[in-house]
Amino acid sequence: NLPEPAVAGAFAMTVAAVLARLGEHAQLRRLADRMLGAGDLPDDMKPTVARAAWTAGLGREAWHRFDAEQGPWSVAARLELAVLAGDPELASRLLEGAGPLGGPSAVAVRLLTGARTQSDAAAGGARPAGAVDEVFAEGRTVHIWRTHPHRWRPWIDAALQTPADVIVCDLGAGRLPEEDALPWAVMDDGALFDVLDPLPVRPAATGGRGTTIATDLCRGVGIGHDWPDEETAAAQRALSAVEGADGVRVLGAGEALARADTGRPAVVVAPPGDPFWAGPLPERSWPALRVVRADPQHGWSGAGDPVAAAAAELARRQTNSAAE
Repeated sequence: NLPEPAVAGAFAMTVAAVLARLGEHAQLRRLADRMLGAGDLPDDMKPTVARAAWTAGLGREAWHRFDAEQGPWSVAARLELAVLAGDPELASRLLEGAGPLGGPSAVAVRLLTGARTQSDAAAGGARPAGAVDEVFAEGRTVHIWRTHPHRWRPWIDAALQTPADVIVCDLGAGRLPEEDALPWAVMDDGALFDVLDPLPVRPAATGGRGTTIATDLCRGVGIGHDWPDEETAAAQRALSAVEGADGVRVLGAGEALARADTGRPAVVVAPPGDPFWAGPLPERSWPALRVVRADPQHGWSGAGDPVAAAAAELARRQTNSAAE
């Protein structure tokens, strides 16, 4: 029996991601070409096929394939592409046009805008200063399950500062709640974004020595989305001319978060398609980070200069902080 279209679409998207990670670009392109060219493609496969096509470097072709006039499923497919491109304004408009079909992308749009709700987004992400969600009121016990070792640390830190009794659980690390524990609420760390402002990780008083560029900045994302070696060489040349950049590191996203607790300044090469890194949350939560993103039209071409510019900004901040 053939799988349901939604299941088939999710499977195709997963296969595309695996092929990208393995560097099997020829097979990835053939897969995406066949799906985009299918005249009988079920409507509910369109958003996942759009994502698979983007992974194969066919985002522009997918945009034209899923014309918005074809109906709400095509709008939802274009919404996926807007999220992958890191375009918050376009994604917000398409989310409204997709109606209920845009539900799976709603959290991604909020990450792009940095706002908890659509009304917050319309207000520019404004929130009451110091507001604490009622979930974390005094006398309540809340269990938070850690799903990522570092990404949501500023929100976990904020939760631990609330009046509630917060217990952080981590299945991978063997930190589990007591068997008879009856919390008032249970949530994963990523859900904290909807209820709390982050507690920013304070920059270190002094940085390290030497400007370094990591060897693995952005790999396995997809065709046209992986960081090219020639841009590393360009960044190295540009960094050599940046005054005061000694101690600034250029890191991939995973390594940047793993080392963020040191507070040492770092330029982060953001993974394309990740709404967390495409939005304002990383720089809002880690003041010592500056994020460089791929251009939706030109990829990483010429990205070495923005890396150096971000390093120069961090160097200026260090100099100003030392002077103060």
